[in-house]
Amino acid sequence: MRGSTITNFPRTPGRDYAGVVIDGPAAWIGREVFGSSGDLGIRRDGTHATHVVIEREAVVEKPRSLSWEEAAGIGVPFVTAMEALPLSARPTRVNFSSTRRLPRTPPTGDCSSVPAGGGLD
Repeated sequence: MRGSTITNFPRTPGRDYAGVVIDGPAAWIGREVFGSSGDLGIRRDGTHATHVVIEREAVVEKPRSLSWEEAAGIGVPFVTAMEALPLSARPTRVNFSSTRRLPRTPPTGDCSSVPAGGGLD
């Protein structure tokens, strides 16, 4: 990609985060937060680090009902699963050798996501 200004290397990857605010607006110091920030890991260093700077608009207070692991895994894997669900939950079979459409595959109600790589696989 000649002339691309998407990122500079080396780059620390990572988009999703969960942690405690240690600097910034006084009202946020000490709060447990989580989220996924727009350009983290792409245009600037990401969350696979010990500390990260997050823009105020992307910070969300972590509900007490969520563990740290659950909160950190909500971002990109959650959005990916929600986007894929309408496509995978209602499969349709098409016979491309004719114009006749085959019967719709009945949904079983089962959907599986196996997070082998730290996200949605």
